[in-house]
Amino acid sequence: MHPLQSPLNPIDLNVSPPSPHPLSSTSSLSPGQENVNPQLEILSKRLSEAPLAVKEAVELAVSYFTDAGDASPRLQLTPPPDITGPPVIPSNTIVHCNIQINRQTTLETVYYYPLNTLMEYPETSVDGSVGHVFTLDPQEWINPMANFAYSLGGSHGMSQKAKIIKVSLLVDASGERVPCRETHTTCQGSKVCPFTPMSSSHCKVTRGDLQLSLSHTKKLLNSSTKLHQELILKTLSLWSSFWKFGCGAPPYEETWRSDMEQMQEGQWNAQKEKARRGHSAKATCDGRLLFEHDYDGRPYVRCEHYHSKGTKDHLINYDVSSGLYDTDYLEALFLGDAEEVRRLEEEAFEGRKSPISTCSTVSNTSSIKVHCPSEHRDSEGRLIMAEMERLPCKSIVRMYEPLEEYRSACPKVLIICRGAHTHPIPQPLKTPPHIRLQIFKLLQTLGQDLSDLTPRRFLRHPTARQKAFPEGTSWRGLLDMKKRQDEELSADEAYIRYAADLPSSLSSIIHDEDELADPRNPIRIVVCMSKESSRRLLEAQFLQSDIGFKRIVGFQEFELGGRDFTSRTTLTYCRVYLNRQTAAAHHFIFKKIEEIIKMDTGESLQWRHLHANSVYNFTGILHWSADQHGLGLHLKELAQQLPAQFDLHQPDRLLSRLTEYEHLHRIFRLCHVHISRNIKSCNVPEGVKNKMCSLVCMEHPNFEGTLCDIERDGGKAGSDWVRDKIRSKFAFEGMCWAKSFIPKLVWQIGDSTSNIIESLHSDVNSEGITCSLVGGLCKGHHFDNLKLKTLSVFEMTGIRPLHQRGHISESTLRGLKRKSVVRQKVLRGQDLTIKTHNERLQKAKDALDRSKQRLFDCQI
Repeated sequence: MHPLQSPLNPIDLNVSPPSPHPLSSTSSLSPGQENVNPQLEILSKRLSEAPLAVKEAVELAVSYFTDAGDASPRLQLTPPPDITGPPVIPSNTIVHCNIQINRQTTLETVYYYPLNTLMEYPETSVDGSVGHVFTLDPQEWINPMANFAYSLGGSHGMSQKAKIIKVSLLVDASGERVPCRETHTTCQGSKVCPFTPMSSSHCKVTRGDLQLSLSHTKKLLNSSTKLHQELILKTLSLWSSFWKFGCGAPPYEETWRSDMEQMQEGQWNAQKEKARRGHSAKATCDGRLLFEHDYDGRPYVRCEHYHSKGTKDHLINYDVSSGLYDTDYLEALFLGDAEEVRRLEEEAFEGRKSPISTCSTVSNTSSIKVHCPSEHRDSEGRLIMAEMERLPCKSIVRMYEPLEEYRSACPKVLIICRGAHTHPIPQPLKTPPHIRLQIFKLLQTLGQDLSDLTPRRFLRHPTARQKAFPEGTSWRGLLDMKKRQDEELSADEAYIRYAADLPSSLSSIIHDEDELADPRNPIRIVVCMSKESSRRLLEAQFLQSDIGFKRIVGFQEFELGGRDFTSRTTLTYCRVYLNRQTAAAHHFIFKKIEEIIKMDTGESLQWRHLHANSVYNFTGILHWSADQHGLGLHLKELAQQLPAQFDLHQPDRLLSRLTEYEHLHRIFRLCHVHISRNIKSCNVPEGVKNKMCSLVCMEHPNFEGTLCDIERDGGKAGSDWVRDKIRSKFAFEGMCWAKSFIPKLVWQIGDSTSNIIESLHSDVNSEGITCSLVGGLCKGHHFDNLKLKTLSVFEMTGIRPLHQRGHISESTLRGLKRKSVVRQKVLRGQDLTIKTHNERLQKAKDALDRSKQRLFDCQI
């Protein structure tokens, strides 16, 4: 699919994407050169009236003369695609009605498309026939039916070579009908989830029709409007992941089951075996998973064969006690209490149908998908893998194409569609042959690089994109790029939004956490974001930020990112490059980002604790994790600019009187993975480390007492750890929900790790590290542009960049598998240590026995 084109609309591949006209820039002429710009301008004015071949020749001439006079090609920063797309039917498409092609057939409507038009949803009719005439290239004859989104096959046939077929719409230049070959085939329908409404038919598809059919699917991808609904779906995904994965330990013990349980287990195993499509499964424990509480009242999930003093290989998971899930709902699911499950779901979704009970999953008949990827339950509340059902279709597609020797005289194909499609609209998942042909031609030019080709190397290969940087690739080159961007692109297309030295008045401000550096060296800042990113950032509620050090030599990269909850895709909203970190610099960065968003959208960022009218009003940015440099200072300044109002959490205090750290207490959260990693490196006893880790929680029974124990039992290292957290003035509040002022639901829904921003770091680092400033910026822009195009395509068509559907249950299941692998690895290591010690003890015992025997023999 063309990246800038809606797949629902015919694409004219002869039309070039809009770009600045080459005549818009002039350069001084060297001696001996002649100025041909006036002649080119005259040709350009008459270009619209010329035939296609003349247009191509003039464009080639303009390109040649312009490139010949420009010794330094320009770096063109292209904006993200316009997701609205072109009109449904190209303006140069000719439409006729009631056309008789032979004695038996009269077409209700006939569409005449220009050369290389891409049509994925050809119009048909319930009782009549609709014709589509495509103009093709005789040298590259590509069947237009290969572009159709429908699965074609089944009943098909072709006319005999000896039988001459002629139709009135396929004629040569003299008007004579040319001999044709007739081919007919039938639509194979679609595969749908059995929980999807089956009654669906269509004859014509528009962009709005497809987006409407995708609206419910987006709800299934965690696009709930209320946080309580998000928590229910998150908890359901955890339960289904436990159910699908099971214990994961080796099958040591045998599990006893009643006859009814054996039947249910057999049905479940049959579903899993069918989903594997013949792949053998690893033998694992089939014990029941139990939801229980320990002596302290903490809930946990374990395999029935697990025993703390016996077999430890089996599953035991305390994640459910972290407070990040609805334990009442989870317990009802494990106990199979259908009534309680239904009550909690109706309460969360306010009596409406939830995404759990309905579905809209549709796939092509040719898809290898066996089961619906969404969670479904039977009438008794048991998890089932709903097998996709095939909906047949009797819509017929008939094609007339000239014989090979007549294709030059009549380079056209007639396709006739008859009968409505009696199934939901399929997704346009096929790659158009024209696009595939262009890619293969480009691949053939790579030569010796083809054997080691990867997608990223392909996108970065000089054959795909070559640019020159006349001002170098350091700070001067970036300023030159910014200047040319402002001159050549409109404000809506800009990506580099700010590039300058930090004002001297701010450079002199020093905070305790700032890096030590020579104050005479200026702090340089580059802020990069597109208008589309501003719009998406305005709608985001859960954000993460962090600093990367590998990408650009001499500069650090501040990334502000998050996850699009509809597509479950991570994306970077803003990139900032700076050569030194200070709190004042980060404060300035946040201020600039606010200004850019205001300029792009006409609205300002909203922050829950500043702009909400109550504690239960979840509006604006709710949750921020990973990095906090400058965030508190920015929020403090915003609060002082607002009209006087009292704090939602401490009603006796004005917002303007809160310190920068108190603002962080209302929004910021630390990553528990980083905390655990730092605790492991502390030089304290293992028991003290466990106490340190226990502070990362929802609520702690004795928080202050545990701090005293850490200081007392941890020695100097433990005391330094506690004092460092106290000195930071926000660390404990970012570790424990009860110490912060973040609402409980927000804490439960928000990410407890910085995996989102870390994955964004990793993705963009794959584009290259230790880059120059200009090179790193260009690669970052290219990466961000691809992300926005991916999201645009998903919003238009539902097509994801990966085969996975992006549901939260997939990441939850992967997490369970990884934890099981790590647990089994640790246990194997412990078993190996025990075995080694036992072998040593056995050797020592054998040596002792031999010595005793020799001593006994000597005494005799």
